[in-house]
Amino acid sequence: MKKFILIVLCTVFYAPSSAQFRDLRDLKKDTVTILTRKGERYFGKARVKKSNEHIDFHPEDGSENIIFDYTTLDTLYLHSEGTMLPHVYKIIEENDNRTKIMLLEIERNGNLKLFSFVRVGGGGGFGGGFGGMPASFYGGSMGEYALFYLAKGDDMFVHKIINPSIRSKNFINFIEEYIHDCPSLLKKIKQKAFNDDEGLQAVIDYYNNQCPKAP
Repeated sequence: MKKFILIVLCTVFYAPSSAQFRDLRDLKKDTVTILTRKGERYFGKARVKKSNEHIDFHPEDGSENIIFDYTTLDTLYLHSEGTMLPHVYKIIEENDNRTKIMLLEIERNGNLKLFSFVRVGGGGGFGGGFGGMPASFYGGSMGEYALFYLAKGDDMFVHKIINPSIRSKNFINFIEEYIHDCPSLLKKIKQKAFNDDEGLQAVIDYYNNQCPKAP
């Protein structure tokens, strides 16, 4: 119980502000743009199927539905309130060496990439992105909390950030593996130079914009 409360509190303070609070199960009601690995582009509506592993796409021209998965989808852009929220498939490496494929929202892009996924508790569903929308948007309880994942470069594999509090020892030990080539950033984190309001985004932005690029 204590661990669950900690996760919820952390996600309240470290929720990406740019993302929209959406349930991926509602994609059937939303407009999306699909970019395939072959470079093809489709426009229409979609819904996620089978535990986030398949996308049932309905082309705007009324042609036959298309099923996309991680082998065929490059990027899904969810059209929401005048913005296009990019989602990609990634392979999540679990601590017990198991893997699973999930559609994640890109929160920060660059050499160091931040992804998010919203889990909805209390009989809810799953969703991508996390913002300031109330729980009633889901028709559920206050059981929503964001999960964050990190990857370096174009790596297909991502790792979950267990504790997104950038001042925690757990986070410092985790992030050091990714930013060891940028001593100035690691020093700032250990000296608690970033405040809680800046959060994960500030760390990722600093690395992508201020740290020397690897040769």
